[in-house]
Amino acid sequence: MVTIGGARQLGGRGVPGAARTRQRRRVVVPVEGGAGHRKGGHGLGEQNLLAEIGIEEDPVLAEAAAVKKARKAAAAGRSKKPTVSQADRFAFGVAALAKFAAREGRNKPVPQSHVDVLERVVVGPDAVEGTETTPIKLGSWVGNQRTRRPSLSPDQIAALAEHGLVLG
Repeated sequence: MVTIGGARQLGGRGVPGAARTRQRRRVVVPVEGGAGHRKGGHGLGEQNLLAEIGIEEDPVLAEAAAVKKARKAAAAGRSKKPTVSQADRFAFGVAALAKFAAREGRNKPVPQSHVDVLERVVVGPDAVEGTETTPIKLGSWVGNQRTRRPSLSPDQIAALAEHGLVLG
């Protein structure tokens, strides 16, 4: 048995299992506060140990960490995009399908990679109206509706059939 870099190697050259090594167990040292110390861990126990030997926390770094934590908490509270309900997503898809059917014809299949852009009126928080463009991946959406056919309501199936998409 040969020791290489702190691990014992089993076997020798040309012997099956020669590459297998058995590593030594890592020792977890219990510290004050109940948590074990692991490499790279910055738990409360480590802070207590540093304070006991006279090493104080840098106030500038502590303030920067507190600001970063506050920003992260504030960002978690707000969403970047407003959420859109499933009914609204279905309505967007039907509107894009209607636009495609009017432009290309009711019986033409929608290519898988087709993307249509819808414009809609949006009212802002201060009651100012504006338009917003929403890209709809119509080809993917149509394929998803075919897959979801068993879970679609009769009204949804009728809305799709009205624009030439017969699921069957």
